[in-house]
Amino acid sequence: MVFVLIFLISLNAFSYNEDVFNKSLDWVVELSKYYEIMDEHPDLEKINRIGYSLAQNLEDKNLYSFQIVKMKEANAFALPGGFIFITSGMLDLKLSEDGLSALLAHEIIHIKNEHSLRMEKRQTLLSALSNVLILGALFGIKDEAPKSTAPPWYTVPDSKWGDLYGYETKKENIIEGTIAFSVVFQELLMQGYSREFEMESDREGTFLMAQAGYKPQGVVELLDKLKSRYYETPDLGYWRSHPYLEDRVEMASVRVQQLKEAQEKKNPLNFQKKIQEKFYLLYLQEKKEDRKKILFKIAKNSCPKGVLSFELNLRELSELEKKYLISNQIERNYEKVLKMYRKIIKNFEEDNEVAFSLKKLKDRYEKIEEEKKDCFVIFEKHFYESFPSTNYLEAYYENYKDTTENPFPLIFYGTNLLRLGNEEKGVKILVEIYNKFGIEVKEKVLEEISIFSKNMKDLNALYEASSNFKEEFVKKNFENLFLENLKRNESLLELRKFLDNYPDSPFYRFVFEKLEELANKAYIKGRAFKSVGNYQATLDIYNKILENAYDTKIAEKIRKELKEGGKL
Repeated sequence: MVFVLIFLISLNAFSYNEDVFNKSLDWVVELSKYYEIMDEHPDLEKINRIGYSLAQNLEDKNLYSFQIVKMKEANAFALPGGFIFITSGMLDLKLSEDGLSALLAHEIIHIKNEHSLRMEKRQTLLSALSNVLILGALFGIKDEAPKSTAPPWYTVPDSKWGDLYGYETKKENIIEGTIAFSVVFQELLMQGYSREFEMESDREGTFLMAQAGYKPQGVVELLDKLKSRYYETPDLGYWRSHPYLEDRVEMASVRVQQLKEAQEKKNPLNFQKKIQEKFYLLYLQEKKEDRKKILFKIAKNSCPKGVLSFELNLRELSELEKKYLISNQIERNYEKVLKMYRKIIKNFEEDNEVAFSLKKLKDRYEKIEEEKKDCFVIFEKHFYESFPSTNYLEAYYENYKDTTENPFPLIFYGTNLLRLGNEEKGVKILVEIYNKFGIEVKEKVLEEISIFSKNMKDLNALYEASSNFKEEFVKKNFENLFLENLKRNESLLELRKFLDNYPDSPFYRFVFEKLEELANKAYIKGRAFKSVGNYQATLDIYNKILENAYDTKIAEKIRKELKEGGKL
């Protein structure tokens, strides 16, 4: 079902800075290749509600959107044209709505006042993000005759970027795109605005949040929490991209005392519906699939209620049904689809605009739920009469893990994952079964996992096993395997994952020392590549260090090298 009225609205019905918006959208596409833009984060609806509560009080031509990006650092950043991102690490601080409004208002003012386009000490943000001049300086590449007018990762036909920003030399074009993008993102975007711009965003942002009905004290809450979080690491997180925190905390405390009480909050729902229509129109007119995907997600998430919002959710649900309710009955993953049904029903339960459509959706939900129950016998029979495929085992687990009294298909699935190398998920499933069933099943689980333990290498899986199985000899076995594999481990990514997942582990110090050792080896290798002119290999290594060993001395050395153009 598509609403005719939407098609009748022309993009001319609203104005926005199309040129800047499109350049930023291309950058968001690149961002999504490196970092997950979180469409299912529990705080996403709240972030959009607060963001649009603020934005509805402005009269500028920016088309604001609010998204959550999966990053450990507590941070937030904004792109010209209206794109605002909050990291999952920032949401881990558990800020109040007033604190979140302070954060979003600050980023909105950066966009509204065009701070990234007014920077004097470095190139404009978008130019810097698509230009590898800094990398040319870093690696000492000499300027030669013009090679191209487009940034190396920016391949959109008929681009005017070169005309606007002048990408003309070999120095600017020698580094290929995705690698250059990742380093530039981390070391240019995350470098801060000037003191003037930070103070301006704090000052005007505080007035904006008060105007929208939020308590100005949220500014002090935000800055105090960040100051506490990064007291010992001022070159990380929000400190790095939004400097001068000491001055800003002091000024905010004074400003809050001078402001009047916040005004009454105005419901942003109608404003959100208008924004959603605009993004949906952009989605309909867009030709490129990667850009369409971003625009669809923004449109769907920008407004939680109303006919169009319901339709966008149904469209996503339809794609999910095509993927999981396949023709082969014993591989149908009903639960993944039913989960989406439950979410939509919950979100639109009290929305009178879609009451009739919601009733039909509930009827469909009940039919799928009934079909799932009826298929249990078929699933059980297949396990004993045919060799179970991986897709079948996954579907059985997702559909019946909470209701079945037969643990053996689940045990088989867990051990099959271990056999295929998905050790972390395999251990997770076996631990679930171990905790749910009685002594006979526990013994069967321990018997099965002992067969595979000698070949296990994943540190996260080994630690989960050592932490969850209660038998002392089993725990000791997995602890020894953990330490043996730690010595042989050569993966920065795996070490970082462990450190993030288990900050209170007794093995934390040993793992961090190993991370520092590998980062140092990688850096030496990167410098060797640089000395023979293999700049792409150097950048690739630097990326891995900055992404996975960002809190080591070597990472700080690389950041210094990037800032100073390679002069160590």
